[in-house]
Amino acid sequence: MTWSSNDPSKSIIFREKTKIGDYVGQTIMAKHPFLIGSISYWYNNNIITTSAIYSNLQIGSNAFYDIVRINETNNVTESLQSTDFYISKNVGIVKNILSIVLRSGI
Repeated sequence: MTWSSNDPSKSIIFREKTKIGDYVGQTIMAKHPFLIGSISYWYNNNIITTSAIYSNLQIGSNAFYDIVRINETNNVTESLQSTDFYISKNVGIVKNILSIVLRSGI
C-alpha cells in the first residue's frame, strides 16, 4: 500500500496487487482520515466506504491494533467481487473477505 497527499492531514491510500511476473493492478483503497460510513471513492459502479473502526483484532495468535474495515463493492483486482479489507495502522492489510456475487449472464 502507498499513501499520497499534498495535505499532511489527508491522504489517499492506494493498493497494488501483483504476483510473480504479473502486475494485476492498482486501485484507490481509502481516504484518510477515516470516517465510518463515508464514501472514499466512487468509480465504474464501485463504491469504497469505511465500514467500521476497531481498537484491536485477533487473528489466530496475532493481535493487531487500530483496525479500519473498508468495503469495496466491485474490486477490479479481485475479479469485481465485493471485498472487505481490514487495515492495521503501521502494518497494512491484515485480513480480507471476498463476497461471491452471482452475476446474470456469466
